[in-house]
Amino acid sequence: MYKRLSAIFFLLFFLASTSTAANIEGSWAGTFDAPGVLAAMRLNITSRKEFADSKIVFNLDGNESANPIQNFTLNGDDVSFTGDFFKQEVRFVGKFRPDNLSGSFEIFRNGAKTSSGEWNLRRFDDSVLSKVANVVSTTPNGKVELPKPTGSFPIGRRTFYWTDENRPETITDDERDKRKLFVQLWYPAKKSDKNSAAEYYPDLEELQAKNPNLAVLRTVQTHAKADISIAKSKAGFPVIIFSPGQGVSSFEYTAIIENLASQGFVVAAINHAYDAGNFKFSDGNIIRYATDVWDKSVSAAWTAEMRKKFFDERRKGWAEDISFVVNQLITLNGEGMFKKKLDAENIGVLGHSLGGQAATIACAEDKRLKACSNLDGLVQGAAFLPNSKGENLKQPFLFFFKESVATDYELKIMGLSRNEYDVRERKRMIERWKPSLKTRLDSLETGAYLAVFRGATHQSFSDLPLLEANPKDETVTDRQIRAKIINEYILAFFDKFLRKKNSPLLDSQNQSHPQVVLEILRKNEPRAAQ
Repeated sequence: MYKRLSAIFFLLFFLASTSTAANIEGSWAGTFDAPGVLAAMRLNITSRKEFADSKIVFNLDGNESANPIQNFTLNGDDVSFTGDFFKQEVRFVGKFRPDNLSGSFEIFRNGAKTSSGEWNLRRFDDSVLSKVANVVSTTPNGKVELPKPTGSFPIGRRTFYWTDENRPETITDDERDKRKLFVQLWYPAKKSDKNSAAEYYPDLEELQAKNPNLAVLRTVQTHAKADISIAKSKAGFPVIIFSPGQGVSSFEYTAIIENLASQGFVVAAINHAYDAGNFKFSDGNIIRYATDVWDKSVSAAWTAEMRKKFFDERRKGWAEDISFVVNQLITLNGEGMFKKKLDAENIGVLGHSLGGQAATIACAEDKRLKACSNLDGLVQGAAFLPNSKGENLKQPFLFFFKESVATDYELKIMGLSRNEYDVRERKRMIERWKPSLKTRLDSLETGAYLAVFRGATHQSFSDLPLLEANPKDETVTDRQIRAKIINEYILAFFDKFLRKKNSPLLDSQNQSHPQVVLEILRKNEPRAAQ
């Protein structure tokens, strides 16, 4: 009797489990909600192979991340699984109901917990989604062309290979290694009969052989010509030093750099060895991004404290790179084709992401830099960082920040109206800055400009959105307009503080671009905001 009852109970449990597994199958969609992000989330669940064929898909800022679901377990109505959110591990737990899957999650990066939040999904019919057809804007000869620079000067570009013999390269094992920099100098040029444009990405096939976007990169056409003569200037051209994002080449900011050069600025764009994009040095050696160190997961042998120290030291090294480039430019201004063509009294620095963070350190340390702009380079909620003495920058400062907006495609997945989404995002913005970002900015001695571009993404401050093969919910033209607006604010800032020109766009009451909210933050002064 006991054996018969046990068999019956086992059979009922098995049937219930099988039924539950079958009921959870299908497509689910909704929200992935954390303090710093509201993303669209989908699950495509199948019980085949113990759920091994199931997938998790995230959509955020027009980008998509799709990966297999890992470690999926279903025990009654309790569900747990692991997924990848744009290269970050997410651990989910929750409850299954006939028309709802929801719960909480924790986000981990390199083994360390970085955030947590809630997820809420409903049953979903994938057929309601429709993506915009691929659009690639091309020139008549079939090459992808970046936005046309707005200035009157032709553009020249020359490459320099510099080694700082006074600084060792600490990321390699060879104690004899010195710090190497690959620097491209973009400048206002004389008109030239030279026909061929400068390569967008020199040594592309060697440096980017595994890049999935290689076919597009081959077609990109610049507006610059290599090694042509610099234009005449009585007082010399003001200079901007550019520092890119982590793992990204300075080539991939050509649209911003070309526009500045066409307007009469000399731009020295740095590729930081082992930290930014790959490059080939003058001796033929290829220096690649040190993935094995930068992307190393936190472990007992590589603790979170060790990783933070590494980032701090490399960031400080980038700031030293910037000052070294200042030294080299001053030398360059005394000889050769650039003799007396650079205005060494008016040098600014511009950086994106990690490069923007390094720019603020460089300005705190090097008083020869007269203006600083950080493009979306937040570090633990801070828009600027002190130098080794704990001092903050005193130069005029522009922090240009993005505020992402969900696409219509993403709203369909989340099940939110545009108004519902905006209400949630306004609440999120209020909660995001504690302590207040604005309070820190207006504590700077010279105050700061805070520009928030609603609808931009982190990569909007580079060429990458312009070169994507699949722009999803927006056309390439839309992205070019966004790039044009970003260029206008960068130009206005450096015009004002390196050339002492009137820049009406920096008036906080200016309504030229309603997508951008500009605030002028100064200690003990009222804030003027759009």
